[in-house]
Amino acid sequence: MAPLAVLAAILLTLGPSAAAPSAAAAPKIEVLGLTADYRVNPLADDSATPVLGWQLRSSGQGERQTAYQVEVWTDGAETDRAGTVWEPGRVNSSDQVGVAYGGPALQPATRYHWRARVWDATGQPSAWSQPAWWETGLDVGAGAAVGADEWSGAGWIGTGQPADAPLLRKEFTLAKPVAAARAYVLGLGWYELHLNGRKVDDRVLTPANTQYQQTLRYDTYDVTDQLHPGANAVGAWLGNGYGANYSQYGWRWLGPKQVIVKLAVRFTDGTNTSIVTDPSWTWANGPITANDIYNGETYDARQARPGWDSPGPGAPGWQAAVGVTAPSGRLMPGIVPPIRVARTLRPVAVTQPKPGVYVFDLGVNIAGWERVRVTGPPGTRVQARYSEDLGAGGMIDRTTNRDAATDVYVLADAGGGADL
Repeated sequence: MAPLAVLAAILLTLGPSAAAPSAAAAPKIEVLGLTADYRVNPLADDSATPVLGWQLRSSGQGERQTAYQVEVWTDGAETDRAGTVWEPGRVNSSDQVGVAYGGPALQPATRYHWRARVWDATGQPSAWSQPAWWETGLDVGAGAAVGADEWSGAGWIGTGQPADAPLLRKEFTLAKPVAAARAYVLGLGWYELHLNGRKVDDRVLTPANTQYQQTLRYDTYDVTDQLHPGANAVGAWLGNGYGANYSQYGWRWLGPKQVIVKLAVRFTDGTNTSIVTDPSWTWANGPITANDIYNGETYDARQARPGWDSPGPGAPGWQAAVGVTAPSGRLMPGIVPPIRVARTLRPVAVTQPKPGVYVFDLGVNIAGWERVRVTGPPGTRVQARYSEDLGAGGMIDRTTNRDAATDVYVLADAGGGADL
């Protein structure tokens, strides 16, 4: 009986003491998950009155918001209210979404920081949230016409002649350290933007598909870390996109391949410069000799142009770009989340139904690219076809996907590889 008595005594002794911290710790409400126009830290937003929103988290049950307060300030100001552009004070409301910005007119290409706090059911204020931000696009409110002042003279350029996947480039020199840089770009039908030897980020199949005769959604990139004092180079790689072979019921771009770019740079001393698309750019054919959203791609590695997107003397064959007619649609910031490669799949089975032919079973139905690494003499062609099902003799049956998508890789030397 002694051990039980001791245990009972311990429980009686610790009971009131253990409960005390819970009684002393009143439920608290926390503001988090801030969004502007329903996006987290959007890099380009064209709304004159973006709507703000937030989420709440509480350590207690039955908590609710009875009022809120927001503060908005411009880039470079601190949260001590220096530089504050809008602070409406306490607003008695339970609204957590759709809270419209009500301050002075927003300026183009400007970052606005903001934070929020709320009052709980008992009238106690929360701490301020961690700051969030949104950045306005080149034109706030109504969309831009090509040639508007915000584009700093950027114009649409192209090749002036047929080219399946042309490369366009421009070298430039920056004389001072860079504080911030943004690339505003739209290429039709599809494009990749490159800076100083590499693609600027990992998004694919850009831009978003839109009703091109009415709306053109340009993309915005933070390229601050990709520029440096001295020689730089910017490049754009164009493709066919959602063209004539795309669904007749979808939005199709039937015009020529063309691109518009504004590279806006702010130096550490507060001065600015812009690099824009104009006829000083040059273009050349690249290694992609055919590309189609349904029919696939042909990549001839013998025609690759190493260093095309880097500063330095280029190989021969570059021609002057030409100015082209602007599309009729309005230029507006992109709002669709970008398409990205989500994961890499490995085959669950590999068979060889006949000599020189291999069937790779990925185990799922996908949209994506194959990655190949092959060896062989220059000019060797490696062909990849796709199917949702197998037919006779273990060969693929292409009747279920309109006999679509044949990719071809042509070797330049004894070894090679690409994502097709």
